[in-house]
Amino acid sequence: MSQNPTPLSVNALRDQYRDGLLSNVLPFWFPRCVDAEHGGYFTAMDPRAPSSIPKVDLVQGRIAWMLATLYNTVEHAPMARLGPQWH
Repeated sequence: MSQNPTPLSVNALRDQYRDGLLSNVLPFWFPRCVDAEHGGYFTAMDPRAPSSIPKVDLVQGRIAWMLATLYNTVEHAPMARLGPQWH
């Protein structure tokens, strides 16, 4: 039988995921994944030729949405403005 999570455990999980996102995930990907030449985001880290991997509209949209949500709800993320400008 499962137990309902307590507010303390929900808050602890929220903080853990937020800290992981802001301290580990975003610093790993940004600014590495930003395509300064063409706009948008690289979605794979190939040191030989990151621009050789095609950008998929769906993934670019998801990244832009995630960064806009982050910008509006958690922490201002200036890189959120770069995504929609890719070509």
